Amino acid sequence: MMKVTVKNRGNLPIRSKQIVKTLEFDFGENLKVIDHKVSDIKPRGINVELRYNIESNLTECYFNLLNPKDEFTIDFLCSGVGKEYPEINARIEGIKQVDVITIDEEEVENMNRLSNFYMAVGLLLLIYAITGYFFSGDIKGLCVGGFSGILLIIFAILAKRIPYSRFK
Repeated sequence: MMKVTVKNRGNLPIRSKQIVKTLEFDFGENLKVIDHKVSDIKPRGINVELRYNIESNLTECYFNLLNPKDEFTIDFLCSGVGKEYPEINARIEGIKQVDVITIDEEEVENMNRLSNFYMAVGLLLLIYAITGYFFSGDIKGLCVGGFSGILLIIFAILAKRIPYSRFK
């Protein structure tokens, strides 16, 4: 079982008349598609059609409109040897390239954003604790704020490294 999410991450809608080359999923020689279906359509009402060609082992995906942030997931049931994602090809008028981001890469991107936030909060806590100590001499505030800030910064650094450990 393999899930592929198609999402318009840009800020312009993609209309069917702009599609020069249909969105294709090429599974190569090692995997054969047994079944496929569209699931998790957000928002509801997006019309998606899949066509599978047995000879070329290609699945073509057709849709009328994909607004920014619209997405749908395609579930593929495959047989054969291999865990690699299919090769994805498409050509859309006005777009230089169609980015292919695997689920793992998207998780890494989200984790990086979250760890940047934690690092900023930790740094602000640390600065607040240090300035509070210099202006009021509050050693307890320095210890609590400084310790909390340092912990958040360490947590943020570790959070940035954890997703990459899965790719080794």
